[in-house]
Amino acid sequence: MKKIHHEHPFGNICGSTSIGIRGQIVIPKKARDLMRVKTGDQFLVLEHDGCLVIVPEKVVSHMLKHISKALVKK
Repeated sequence: MKKIHHEHPFGNICGSTSIGIRGQIVIPKKARDLMRVKTGDQFLVLEHDGCLVIVPEKVVSHMLKHISKALVKK
């Protein structure tokens, strides 16, 4: 996985968005470009302390592979 360069200590400001009438959110182009996401990519959506966390499926898969390897070693 390629690490994303952060412009600020708290992350990159990529713009703002709103929720459409059908509950859809548009990810700003700057964020899509940084994350290299495209139409059809899947995401895991989590709620944590009143915030939404949107994690690309490819990141979740990568993380689970590492967790599985660590558990097998024990």
